[in-house]
Amino acid sequence: TKDTLGGIYSREFFDSHLARVVEATQARSANLSLAVIRVGNFGGLNEEFGDEATDILMRQLSNWISGMTRIEDTVARLGTADFAMIMTETPEAEAIRVVQRIAGILEQSDFHMTEEVMRAVRVWIQTGTVGIAEGDTAESLLSRACAEVF
Repeated sequence: TKDTLGGIYSREFFDSHLARVVEATQARSANLSLAVIRVGNFGGLNEEFGDEATDILMRQLSNWISGMTRIEDTVARLGTADFAMIMTETPEAEAIRVVQRIAGILEQSDFHMTEEVMRAVRVWIQTGTVGIAEGDTAESLLSRACAEVF
C-alpha cells in the first residue's frame, strides 16, 4: 500500500480505495472531495538537478502534504509529479480552501534537495479539486479532478 516515497499511499492502493470510498459515499449520499496536486515545474527541476535530487524533493513534498491533512484523509502518489487527496465527509468548498492553503504553503517554502545542490528551490503547484456528484464513479471523479489541473 505504501508508495516508494514512503509516508503516502501507492497508486494501486489509491485506485482501489477510491472505488470503495465513492461507492460508500454514493450509498449514504454523503460528502466526498478529491484533489489532485501537481508539481508544475517538476520537469524543469528534474532536468536541472537530476533524478536523485527530485526524488528527495518529492519525498519532502509527500511528507509535507500528508502532514497538512487530517488523519482520515488519504494522500497518494498518482504519478511522477502528481499527488491525490481523498477527503471524506468534506464538501467541495471546504476542500478547495484546504487545498489552496496547502498549495500556498508549498509554493512559499524553500526546499533543499541534495548536498550538491547548494541553493534552495521553490515549487510551482497546480491543483484541481472536485466534490462527488450523483452518479460519479471513482474514474469519473478522478477524471474531473485531473481536468481541473491540466
